[in-house]
Amino acid sequence: LGALHSAAVTWRRDRFRTLMQDEAYRGLMGRLMLTPPSIPLAVEDSRFLTRFALSSARDAAEETESAQPSD
Repeated sequence: LGALHSAAVTWRRDRFRTLMQDEAYRGLMGRLMLTPPSIPLAVEDSRFLTRFALSSARDAAEETESAQPSD
């Protein structure tokens, strides 16, 4: 497991270096570094967003089911 972890860490560092050679990714990283720290959502707000996410997932599943040919 240790060897896999080391390989993953090496890959991540190499990938980051590669991405930072691209101006678009450097710009994104800069914008992310300038954003203020996030704060946890209040429970009510989290539930509000979760209802929409679940509704959207149900709608997508129903749409997929209705698009499949019936036997």
